[in-house]
Amino acid sequence: DSPRASIWLSRVSFKVAGTVTNVPVQIGQRLEAGDLIAELDRATYDLQAQQAQASLVESQANNRRAAANYDRTKGLYANDNASLNDLESARAEAESAEAMVEAAEKSLEIAQLNASYTRLTADTACSIASLDVEVNENVASGKQVAVVSCGDDFEVTMDLPESLIANVEIETDVTIRFGALPDEVFEGEVSEVAVASAAGSAGFPVVIRILDASS
Repeated sequence: DSPRASIWLSRVSFKVAGTVTNVPVQIGQRLEAGDLIAELDRATYDLQAQQAQASLVESQANNRRAAANYDRTKGLYANDNASLNDLESARAEAESAEAMVEAAEKSLEIAQLNASYTRLTADTACSIASLDVEVNENVASGKQVAVVSCGDDFEVTMDLPESLIANVEIETDVTIRFGALPDEVFEGEVSEVAVASAAGSAGFPVVIRILDASS
């Protein structure tokens, strides 16, 4: 069986490693975009961001001093009170100090992003199809945390042989398992039954609407 284009399954994971502190969702729960799926302890990442902020402040102070020294040296050089070597050295120090500020800004940006990555949220409206972590569990970056089903409708199509199609009717209750989710059972019902076999196939297409999921 294959899902229709209106639904897709997505495996979600954290971009950073850490200890899980909160998993407020349950299998089958419907989420809106932005809803929290799981959360990591962010204390270490907050500390790294604070350290990066302090480094930025220090580099900005060094940059101001280097720029002021370069301006002073340019004035001295113009009055023949400093050598060309002094001027070039002051300019190099100013350029280096400016580069250090840019590097510190990037480090702070990365640290703040890492702190924000401790919250795993839904990108779009979806349902929780599978949960793979628990509170207090240490997880690595990229480890699957959950599988979500996204889209407005969740339907699958499958071909049944002629010997079985006579026993299938609209609203017949069924259960489905997917290869990607071997431990999950999806409850559904038949929504469409073809009256003729599919072109190039001996099977009769049947559409099943997924209603719920349970473990």
